[in-house]
Amino acid sequence: MATLQLRVNGSARTVQLDDLDTPLLYVLRNALDLTGAHFGCGLAQCGACTVHVDGAAVRSCVTPFGERPFRVHYDPTQDGAEVVNMVSDRVRAELLRRIGLADVLTPRDFTGQSKSAA
Repeated sequence: MATLQLRVNGSARTVQLDDLDTPLLYVLRNALDLTGAHFGCGLAQCGACTVHVDGAAVRSCVTPFGERPFRVHYDPTQDGAEVVNMVSDRVRAELLRRIGLADVLTPRDFTGQSKSAA
């Protein structure tokens, strides 16, 4: 059983899971009792399960909890390093856009297809 820490809605939470392939939707609804995301089609088509992960919309019914589709920040010491990391990520993203390399900001799977298209 794995014990994982994550930040949900601005607060640090701890989750214990047997399987990291458990969909994020089930972790949110069953382990954390957050029922805002709903189960709809189970195929990432209807959007009922959509949640925001680092500002991007993610279909939680098909996203395994153990897979991080975007960079997730966790500041265990509450010393502000989380804010510094987020600012540096924005600066890096703006630099890549300005020099014409914005396509490297899109997460891709091993086949080269954009994960946001799923």
